[in-house]
Amino acid sequence: MTRTPRLNDLQLVLLSHAAKSDAGTLFPLPASVTDDERTRRDLATLLKRGLVAECAHAGSGPAWREGDDGRMGLVLTGTGRTAIGLGEDSGAETAATDVATAAMASDARPPAPAVTRCDLILGLLTRAGGATLTDMTAATGWLPHSARAFLTGLRKQGHAVSRERIDGLTRYVIVVAQ
Repeated sequence: MTRTPRLNDLQLVLLSHAAKSDAGTLFPLPASVTDDERTRRDLATLLKRGLVAECAHAGSGPAWREGDDGRMGLVLTGTGRTAIGLGEDSGAETAATDVATAAMASDARPPAPAVTRCDLILGLLTRAGGATLTDMTAATGWLPHSARAFLTGLRKQGHAVSRERIDGLTRYVIVVAQ
């Protein structure tokens, strides 16, 4: 069983920021974080724990450090993704480092649109056969009462959410008008 490391609020913000970046990079830092001694200390802790890794930083923006081996940035590792509850992709560390290096070299790339939990549930409900409550909770990490509340909100917004009992399972479907 893998032990999840304890993280302080700043470390969680830094890791979440990296996870939102399409390349998994920590630099530039989020606007809410100042580049001070405490931030540098927490970044060093994340690096020591293996939650982030160094990679070449070819861009002109801020870097983690500059040394004989050039400018170095930080990228989120699979262990870091697991620590904040995102799971680890196979080969994620190598791929993330390659993508991060390319992204830092280009320096400016528009962020990829984020897929929200609401988008996930809407996708499940509009597919053929709809979705069970278990499907929705597994996809979003919500508790069953939260998924039901979201369905109620969809109905209030005017979506035609129907509930059908198929093979002993309750399935929810959004009927799309043709």
